[in-house]
Amino acid sequence: MKKINETLKKLCSLMTVSGFEKQAKEEIFKLAEPIFDEAYSDSFGNFVFVKKSGLPNAPKMMVDAHFDRIGMMVTGIKEGGFLSVINVGGIDTRILPSSDVTVYGKEQVYGIISSVPPHLRKSADVKGLPTIEELYIDTGLSKDKLSEIVSLGDPVMVRADYLELLNDNVMSGSLDDKACVAAAFDMAERADKDKLKFDVYVIVSAQEETGKCGAALAAYKIKPDIALITDVTFGTMEGDKEFVSIDCG
Repeated sequence: MKKINETLKKLCSLMTVSGFEKQAKEEIFKLAEPIFDEAYSDSFGNFVFVKKSGLPNAPKMMVDAHFDRIGMMVTGIKEGGFLSVINVGGIDTRILPSSDVTVYGKEQVYGIISSVPPHLRKSADVKGLPTIEELYIDTGLSKDKLSEIVSLGDPVMVRADYLELLNDNVMSGSLDDKACVAAAFDMAERADKDKLKFDVYVIVSAQEETGKCGAALAAYKIKPDIALITDVTFGTMEGDKEFVSIDCG
């Protein structure tokens, strides 16, 4: 359990906003090196890790877990050190106001997502949630200083640090789907090469949150004989429907 927690903690610390997965290539390759016989990336941003069975013409098993996470992208640099953003993937705007974020420019910039307080918004809009266009990241920097560090198109990630909880539970904003990446690495590490009947291809795929393209492209290239696609789901909670969620553990 300790080893997989260490792997998961490292994975969750990496910036992998959908479309920017390549920025974490060096770190994930370091994690993979002791486990796999072969490692490479493709032009789309997928990372492929292969554990060979040693059998001639062995069939291929593909295990996919996506690496990207939902985030935002800078669309404007405003007076007073504010940044406007647009969503990357299906972000839930209900969680954004007052959230801590990290902007990944030439250097990391920390900020808080702010919006016009409800009592200062137009009466017709008070009941509705602010749209992403109404939210701004307050960095506390001047516009000139911010413009030296941040550019339009830079990725932004909501901060949700990895924390270990009671009873071997953990929390992080990156468990979707890095929990499955960690599980795939653990599976490959524990697999006995002498008993493998196929070559294992672990695909850490790109851009699942914005179209699921990475896994499809990897599958067309590898042409696996069998595939296991892994992702997270919802934990059981009060009021949910049967088969919608699953008990933790």
